[in-house]
Amino acid sequence: MIARARAVLEDTAPARLDMRGRYTAFRVLHADGSSGCCLRGLTKCLAENVFSAAKLPWSSWSSADTQAWCRGSCASSDAPRARGVGRKRGRLVDQKITCLVNSDTGGTKRGPVRGASRKASRKASRKASQPAGSLAHFAIDAMASMGLRPVVAQRAVADVSRRLGTAVDLIAVNESNELVVVEVKCGYSTKRHQAALLRGVPQRLQAPLSRVDDCAYARHMSQLAATLAMFTAERATMVRLAECGVSVRACGSDVRGALVYVAADAVERTDMPKWWRSRAHQVLAVCAA
Repeated sequence: MIARARAVLEDTAPARLDMRGRYTAFRVLHADGSSGCCLRGLTKCLAENVFSAAKLPWSSWSSADTQAWCRGSCASSDAPRARGVGRKRGRLVDQKITCLVNSDTGGTKRGPVRGASRKASRKASRKASQPAGSLAHFAIDAMASMGLRPVVAQRAVADVSRRLGTAVDLIAVNESNELVVVEVKCGYSTKRHQAALLRGVPQRLQAPLSRVDDCAYARHMSQLAATLAMFTAERATMVRLAECGVSVRACGSDVRGALVYVAADAVERTDMPKWWRSRAHQVLAVCAA
């Protein structure tokens, strides 16, 4: 079922990441494989239209986590030794999880995916064969213990009418064969719920989330809610996934969302509350303004 569901998700992707020189953007993907119009990135639109102008407290990665990372105890291949450790860490862990999930093994022992070339399979396997103590392996093992089986990573989603696009960090199925859209964040062990300050004043998000403090958790949850809304709007995809054995309705109302915070010593999962899901389309409308 996992392999068939992954094939469906890859075949029905409404957009793809187009990298041309220094510029990277999502573009609409037509049925014949050609690229269409350029889409605006969801993260940038959220920063401009939903988040406040304040900066978050700089403690997304605890001191113990940072020391462990820089010593290389988390992963010798992933650990950046120079400046900019936070962003580099997040990008490298995302890339590692993508290699593990989208390779022929998919991070588990379920065998190769049909249609994958031997060269691509060997290349993905080499990238995935890293020390078991890496954050990517640790995260996938922890999610497996939570009952989440990864299907595909970095799958593009789009709202073509609003010209918005982004990629889902991870799409998984739980023990009930229900789809779970997962947003993976590295660090944020402390001050996750501490509001951003502007001239010493705690800030809140902009409408329609003006009652919510502007903190790391709220920003991540708004991103997850908007991403989930774009994914569940793909009715044809939901129908094909149901034919593969996935427990999903055509309207996508039973697709779940979850935030997964990955630290050096723990992986924490937070399911998306109904309150955030009910405001997802309002957030998309504001992003498109």
